Amino acid sequence: MTEMGLGGGVSCEAQVGYHLREADLYFEIIDPLSGAPLPDGQPGEVVFTTLTRQGMPLLRYRTSDISRFLPAPCPCGTLLKSMAWIAGRLSGQVQLEDGILNMAVLDEALFAVPGLLNYSATLSNQGDKELITLEVSAVNYEESFLYNCHRALAALLAQNSASNPVACLIQVNEKSLQPLEKASMAKRSIDDRRQPPGYSKPALNI
Repeated sequence: MTEMGLGGGVSCEAQVGYHLREADLYFEIIDPLSGAPLPDGQPGEVVFTTLTRQGMPLLRYRTSDISRFLPAPCPCGTLLKSMAWIAGRLSGQVQLEDGILNMAVLDEALFAVPGLLNYSATLSNQGDKELITLEVSAVNYEESFLYNCHRALAALLAQNSASNPVACLIQVNEKSLQPLEKASMAKRSIDDRRQPPGYSKPALNI
């Protein structure tokens, strides 16, 4: 990040994550809601404090990036603290009843479906269930394609919601698409679930 100055860390030949610039920056992984530091190995929001900067010092600067500290030593033998690759951003994830969906896992699951060009996802309530509606743009909309999209998302939910595999109902709709050369590849996810009075719901872009 620009705010880190020369960068927050570097990777080595082992390519397991980042070795952090601990002499200049103090890193924490925190619970995004409480701000409390999390133990090594548990994912959360990356925050950092500058230690040597005299102009524009930063205290517990929130990056909105999601990562975790690596508890195991790196094969290269470094004594520096190591952080896993950035797994995504807080603005790109939604919390389910028992699990999390974010842009990275959605992309990996859905773009593996042959013929998919683009998609948007909306999360809403349907009775006592949560409903995920996918609008997909594709080369064609054969029944097998829509089925494969449904199956890919269902498998993803099962992997990310171990104790409640059927966390969401799933609906897949065709989506009108501009000519491919004009189509935006930005993916959009909207959390449209009903929330308690007074709850401020952040915009979610996936």
